[in-house]
Amino acid sequence: MTKFKIPMYKTTFTKHEAQAAHDTVSKGIIGSREKVKEFEKKFSSYIKAKNCFAVNNGTSALHAALLAVGVKDGDEVIVPSYTFISTANVVLYERAKPVLVDCDARTFNITAEIAEKAITKKTKAIVAVDMAGMPIDYDALNEVAQKHSIPLIADSAESVGAKYKGKVVGSQADIHCFSFFLTKNVSIGEGGMLSTQNNEYAEKIDILRTHGQTKRYEHKIVGYNYRMTDINAAIGIVQLGKVDKMLNEKVKVANKYSKELSKVEGIDVPYIPDYVTRHGWYLYGINVKESSLLGKRWRKEPMGARDAMQKALAAKGIESEEGFKPVHMQDIYKRLYGLND
Repeated sequence: MTKFKIPMYKTTFTKHEAQAAHDTVSKGIIGSREKVKEFEKKFSSYIKAKNCFAVNNGTSALHAALLAVGVKDGDEVIVPSYTFISTANVVLYERAKPVLVDCDARTFNITAEIAEKAITKKTKAIVAVDMAGMPIDYDALNEVAQKHSIPLIADSAESVGAKYKGKVVGSQADIHCFSFFLTKNVSIGEGGMLSTQNNEYAEKIDILRTHGQTKRYEHKIVGYNYRMTDINAAIGIVQLGKVDKMLNEKVKVANKYSKELSKVEGIDVPYIPDYVTRHGWYLYGINVKESSLLGKRWRKEPMGARDAMQKALAAKGIESEEGFKPVHMQDIYKRLYGLND
């Protein structure tokens, strides 16, 4: 395996996370109990959200959010095509239709204008993604959602700790869905969190994640086993305590990249709108203009421009990877929508 001087991801785990896990196991508490409640409380305080619910991963969070707002067979849900596939897949779980829309070329996020054009009488929800840690324009999207009486669900998997207009992301949309996957800003290996200010949604989410159970062995609705364990929560508490320090370091690195790369003709560095107070920097992505000398150089390479650039970066000890393959280019969705290659 190639060892990179500058890797895509470097763990922030220390002996403190290991100790937290050890202490939890030593007490014999490995289910979904006190540590989960503590993690929910601390996360709620951090993002200034009224209700937070821990789940076993980010995909479960997205699915629970759709169920909470009542998405069902035959409904339409607006989803950006440029996202990780789970954002769209959870819509299919309920036999609803993901209405795939394009993203803004500068932010890689959907805009209020894009979302509104896709709304029909069948639209049940708008799911917007904080792509690469960049918050969407929440005020603008909320205005459209409220105008059409459609809930706004934020896929904030990549934006833990990001700030929108001075406030940490997590209380702006009707429901936010976070991920604590291995490479996320708060990492516990696998895990997720939902936040909402709406008490009705909160009640549904709370029982959905535990088999639809209202109290022991009494089940009100069909639910799922989406619970987080205390071991994961214990690690999450430690991780949450260092997220601001870690993100501030990420901002410094990103600013340095932008300063130096902006000097290279043909490269567009990430665009940051004024409403973004702090980018989440899950990823740092660049665009190379095809019309530039640099773009023409890479385009002539037999392996393709992107692969050639990645190979050149790897030779310098810099790890990189291509962005998400858009949902509409995935085989399952090409078959579903009858799209040609």
